[in-house]
Amino acid sequence: MKWANVAQGSPEWIEARLGIPTASCFDRILTPKKLAASASQRAYTCELLAERVLRMPVVGAGSLWMERGSALEKEARAYYELTADVEAKPCGLALTDDGRAGASPDSTVGDDGLLELKCPAAHTHLYYLLFGLGDDYRLQLQGQLWVAERAWVDFLSYCPGFPPVLIRTEREPEVLDALAIEVPKFCAALDYAQGSLDAMTATKQEAIA
Repeated sequence: MKWANVAQGSPEWIEARLGIPTASCFDRILTPKKLAASASQRAYTCELLAERVLRMPVVGAGSLWMERGSALEKEARAYYELTADVEAKPCGLALTDDGRAGASPDSTVGDDGLLELKCPAAHTHLYYLLFGLGDDYRLQLQGQLWVAERAWVDFLSYCPGFPPVLIRTEREPEVLDALAIEVPKFCAALDYAQGSLDAMTATKQEAIA
């Protein structure tokens, strides 16, 4: 694997992610429970293909809670460092060796760990506190471990006024094996779709000429 030295949220980080599948959307390639092909693959393929053509994100323009999360992230990271007695270093974009897939954990922790921070709405935080994560972030967290080649990732949900939720996730061989097979397969299908689009575009241009 390799790291792209770009600050998260920066124009360079956005550019580096364009048109490639990333861990936060691996559940659109595989289902988190059965690890079967997701019904969202075609829609995700079209989104990434559009990004490749337009060279800009086509989905997600931010929200009130995303902005709130960014404002609280430093506070949440400081809480984690104090509680775990470690240094959590902000990191850029982790990429597979071939650069065809990526992951953006919020921090690296030592040589083996990662940190994923969430600063959600109060009701969402309470759900994590009372009922856990379930499978909601299974593929994102395992995807981070797969791409970044790390042993564990700490998930921290932080919401002022409530107890924090800190959950450590370690590598699941079954999930990692599935990702190692299905993500490259998805990337190959994405490249094939791009080839088909390029051919259609060229044919149309020839017809116009």
